Amino acid sequence: MHHKSMAQGAFIILLGMMLFLSSKGWCGPEVTPEQAQQIEEQGEAGGISPELIQKGKAILEQEGDLAEGIREVVEAKPDLGKQDDLEEEKKKVLPPQEEDYPGAGRLPSFFKGSPFFRFVQSRLAPAEDVAPPYPYGYRFFFGKPPAAIPPASLVSEDYVLAPGDEIQVLLYGKTNVLHRLSVQEDGSILFPKIGPVFIAGLTYGDVKKTLKDWIPKKMLGVQVHVTLSRLRSVPVTMVGEIKRPGLLQVSPMATLTEAIALGGGPLANGSLRNIQIVRPGGKVIRFDFYRFLEGKGEDPMLEPKDLIRIPLTGAQSAVIGQVKRPGIYELSNRDKRLEDVLRLAGGIVPQADKQRLQVERLQDNHYREVLDIDLAEMPRHFAFPIQDWDIITVRSLPPGFNNVVYLKGHIRHPGAYELRPGMRVSDLVKGPEELKKDVYLDYALIKRRQPPGWKLQLLPFDLGRAVVDQDPEANMQLQARDEVYVFSRWMFEPRYQVEVLGEVQKPGKIAWVHDMRVKDALLEAGGLTQNAFLSKGGLLRRETSGKWQRITFDVAKAIDDDPANNIMLQPLDQLTIHSLSEMAPSRKVNIRGEVYRPGDYLLSENMRIADLVFAAGGITPKAYAEQAELARKEIRDGQAVRTITRDINIALALEGDETHNILLQPLDNLYVRPVTGYDKTLECNILGEVKFPGKYVIEPGERLSSLISRAGGFTEYAYLKGSVFQREAIRKSNDRILKNLVKRLEMDLAQSELDPSRIAKSEEKAMASLAVKRRLLDRLRKVEVPGRMIVKLEPLPDFIGGPYDIALEDGDSLLVPSRPNSVSVIGDVYNPTAMLWEADLTFEDYLKMCGGPTRTADKDAIYLVKANGIVKTDEGGLLNSLFSQKLEPGDTIVVPEEIDTGAMETWKDATQIAYQIAVSVAAVSYIFKQ
Repeated sequence: MHHKSMAQGAFIILLGMMLFLSSKGWCGPEVTPEQAQQIEEQGEAGGISPELIQKGKAILEQEGDLAEGIREVVEAKPDLGKQDDLEEEKKKVLPPQEEDYPGAGRLPSFFKGSPFFRFVQSRLAPAEDVAPPYPYGYRFFFGKPPAAIPPASLVSEDYVLAPGDEIQVLLYGKTNVLHRLSVQEDGSILFPKIGPVFIAGLTYGDVKKTLKDWIPKKMLGVQVHVTLSRLRSVPVTMVGEIKRPGLLQVSPMATLTEAIALGGGPLANGSLRNIQIVRPGGKVIRFDFYRFLEGKGEDPMLEPKDLIRIPLTGAQSAVIGQVKRPGIYELSNRDKRLEDVLRLAGGIVPQADKQRLQVERLQDNHYREVLDIDLAEMPRHFAFPIQDWDIITVRSLPPGFNNVVYLKGHIRHPGAYELRPGMRVSDLVKGPEELKKDVYLDYALIKRRQPPGWKLQLLPFDLGRAVVDQDPEANMQLQARDEVYVFSRWMFEPRYQVEVLGEVQKPGKIAWVHDMRVKDALLEAGGLTQNAFLSKGGLLRRETSGKWQRITFDVAKAIDDDPANNIMLQPLDQLTIHSLSEMAPSRKVNIRGEVYRPGDYLLSENMRIADLVFAAGGITPKAYAEQAELARKEIRDGQAVRTITRDINIALALEGDETHNILLQPLDNLYVRPVTGYDKTLECNILGEVKFPGKYVIEPGERLSSLISRAGGFTEYAYLKGSVFQREAIRKSNDRILKNLVKRLEMDLAQSELDPSRIAKSEEKAMASLAVKRRLLDRLRKVEVPGRMIVKLEPLPDFIGGPYDIALEDGDSLLVPSRPNSVSVIGDVYNPTAMLWEADLTFEDYLKMCGGPTRTADKDAIYLVKANGIVKTDEGGLLNSLFSQKLEPGDTIVVPEEIDTGAMETWKDATQIAYQIAVSVAAVSYIFKQ
């Protein structure tokens, strides 16, 4: 709300400045507040402010020479980035979430232990809009580590067997037996019944071939199948900056990277470029993991008793910004130049600004410095040496285009266009077909900014002369970044409308134009529907005096261009074309009850009771044919409408007895009753000021208006505002809720009486609190909850079909009281009573007349129960104060008691709610008595 108020205030100030310019003769026709609001809401100005539009128009109207009409309006240097549509596509890259265990694309939390990583993060946050660089290469070891010893089934034929391996030999044919044979320390396998067979040093493929050829010679009639069932393990030792150092058993086919992965991967400070394998005897193999990732090195195979050492990381440098792979890179002795580090980062992207590369450096543990490098000066800067903890930032090119002009506003194809040499306005807007309907041809505007000061200049021109007439003087030449604005005529001229309602294809408001007539408006609204009443239409017109004038005309003659009926329209006129159904009298009759197709039927000529029953499919077996009820509406003295009923013997009517087979009239309602007791009877009660009060049998879905009609309608003494409609289902629901509340409060009260801690400050105060609780519970137990449902009654003709003409249910009851002459005040006042209603007295007057609230009253919770059941509370404020409102007969003022039940706030709140329910019920009961 605060920002909205500021925006509204700024807009009012802007309009005030425009009115001031107009009063001085500095502006032409003004942009009115309504038009300015339309400019902002519909965007017809293409983003330019109403103030600049008005100033540009004033320049065009005062200056004949366009070249001299240039005026510098704003001298502040603009933010050029905001002038390019592509700037909106910039998105901030958020750092990935962290987790303790590696996962795809996420950085494990142990990297926080890297001092250089923390340093780079601190240099970026929070202003930088680039992703924080992560150490390069470490993600290779993320995820689930490989198995220490893979399944033997994955071994190739050239695998060399050694002690610890196990083969499986299946003999089948004459003998069926399976042998599992381990390679012994001497390189042999002990084959049952044959003896030792030496296989160490042979490949897996050679062993299979040897056994398949040799065993059948020793054991006739058998065939041989050989598989490798278990691999030996190779012990290696992991030391240095690794997550799980120590002795590790790996596969004989394991490589260095697999062993590092089994060890949990390098720590944050572990080197990836100087990993060492120390073999028994002192031989050292150095492994550069970066070269392996680049495909320039092999992953060495491990041998038994190898020692794998991961030392501390060497020099590091971070590369951020416009490179293909931002990250933190470990530097080796052969790649400490800028060219080498950028190569590790994948090189710069096309969006990078070669003239804006920057190196942030910590110099000799003494101070920080920033070095700017222009990569365009190659190769000198590519050889620039990079030091430990350098941060290299490659910035992006400045936003915007150098060869673009923008077309905005009331135009068919707005957007950015290429600026070609010698380009003019007519090259951008090639002809009238590019302009939208209702374009303003007398005025368009070029907004231009030129270096070095980038001052804002407005260049107004005549759009019609430039585009339609091809006038060289108005057809201005364009420059880079020019913004050409085309406007709608309705920004400078009043936009009037007429409204067409009723039986037309597209009802609603349409634009008014000069010389518009009734026929023109009807055609603009899509023409008439088939249900249009052609004999008479209505025209509502507001005169200059402010009064409304109603004019009628013949619709058919207006369409035929009859001058007397095809009336000339004025702004704000409202046309109404009526329908045939609303202009013709109702020709329907209704039948309900025990017929096969109850409902409304068209009243035809000489239609009788038997015809209506026949149209409804005949009577059902449940029908009580000897006595149906025909309800007919009659007008008394041309004013009052009354409903009369007549008993009809359907059986005699179907036989043609004219006494019962009577002629029907419009709106006749024939009710064919069911046989008593045939089905469950639905009943409703209507009491009070109706002509025939009592209990009525209703049919499913019957409306309240029908019940009132059958009861003869309201008497002249009926007070409709005080009517009370009750529904049994609502009463049962409210009673169940109240009983559950009483049970909970009884349990809380019992706990309070048994708990010794209930004595808070004194025994006397605790006992008083319990007494209040008991008294309120007794009051709740005696409450008889009504099932009241608020229904606002109206005189029957207005009530039928309205929002409160609800469908009845079994057990519903309606009480229509006579007009009361009193207002009641109940609750915690000095003299609860009923007082004579007086039209001039307010809520506060009645409250004072009964002595006002007592000392124990809850003055902040006073409320009013209207005669129709609506509850009103004090909303506060001078205009909305409940105490200043005037009351109506039957209204009740309720003053609740302020409850003090001690320290148990939950019980206290629940009791206050229950007490208010009880007082409301008492107020309703009081209305019943009245």
